Amino acid sequence: MLKQRPLRKLRALTRWAQALTAQFKRCYERIPQPERESAGRLRSGAAHSGRGRLERNDPLDQSRRIRTRPQRKECNMWKNFSIIVALSLSLLGCKADELEVSFKTSDLIAVKNGGSETAEFEAVFSLIGELNNESRALIDALENIVVKYISIDDFEIKTTDMGFKINIEGEIPILNDENSEYAYYISVFHSNIIEGSNLVQLKTGHKFEMMKNEMSALNFMLAPDAFHPTRFRLRGDKDIEVLAPAVQVDGQDYLMWRGRIGDRLSLSFSGGAYDRTGPGFFFR
Repeated sequence: MLKQRPLRKLRALTRWAQALTAQFKRCYERIPQPERESAGRLRSGAAHSGRGRLERNDPLDQSRRIRTRPQRKECNMWKNFSIIVALSLSLLGCKADELEVSFKTSDLIAVKNGGSETAEFEAVFSLIGELNNESRALIDALENIVVKYISIDDFEIKTTDMGFKINIEGEIPILNDENSEYAYYISVFHSNIIEGSNLVQLKTGHKFEMMKNEMSALNFMLAPDAFHPTRFRLRGDKDIEVLAPAVQVDGQDYLMWRGRIGDRLSLSFSGGAYDRTGPGFFFR
């Protein structure tokens, strides 16, 4: 069954596209007919009237110019608006290509024992369209919102063949807490599902809703998704055993993967339930 939220967004997108198309049509129709005709035809009409061309002080010519300028200005306004719409559509849902989160196994043990640590993350967003002044202004506004709620070390824009990419690097806390106000955090707590183990899960807190509301106020189509395709990169400086459900490990998909980390381990989670809930795994 389709989710209601994507359906609402699709209907809103359809209404925007229809309204934009209608406005472009009206804008074009308001341009005086002589402006759409070829120069040759205008010259031909002028020659037939006995003049080589319209004089600069011709009242008819001046009235055409006066009428045309505001109409062209309106067309330019809608052209700029369409650029912002195109960027909004490419950001629709604000879902990253991949969110990569890196931490050490010693961090998990320290947090399990009551401490707090931080994990490094990198998120990549691919966007289609031209990187112009309008799109830069919108991205700058988004950046100003994000840095209020997430610890950001780098916010970089790179051009590509199809458009551009936004790379965001920063840190998120690792906490021994099931409920926190942080926009994003990694929760480590005792599991009541598998006896003797701890659950590690990426979660969102109250500040995520605040960030989402600010971004939606900027443009309702920019409401961010809570969860994204996620890769956990673990460095095994402490020996632990991991149990991960519905995961990809070293390019292989598993319904349930169990093993020890060794030096390094990469766990990838995407699609299905992970679109609506934070990815995670068990360890002991």
